Amino acid sequence: MSLAPVVKYLQALLVSVSNNTCLGLADAVEGIFHDAFNRLLQGSIPLLAILQRLVIKLVQKGGYLILDDTTLQKF
Repeated sequence: MSLAPVVKYLQALLVSVSNNTCLGLADAVEGIFHDAFNRLLQGSIPLLAILQRLVIKLVQKGGYLILDDTTLQKF
């Protein structure tokens, strides 16, 4: 299973300012269509399993995963 749709989705979320629809996110990055994001989010692609593999690879290489769900403005 390819991590490419997940990577593209995360890239799109990082660069997207306001249009967070699948079509808007696909327009924000090159090389992927909104259908791939739809399949990813509707569960045709096991997103959780792919993200778990990605996190394990990053942590094994000495990386960190920081999740911040607060809505407070950061400085």
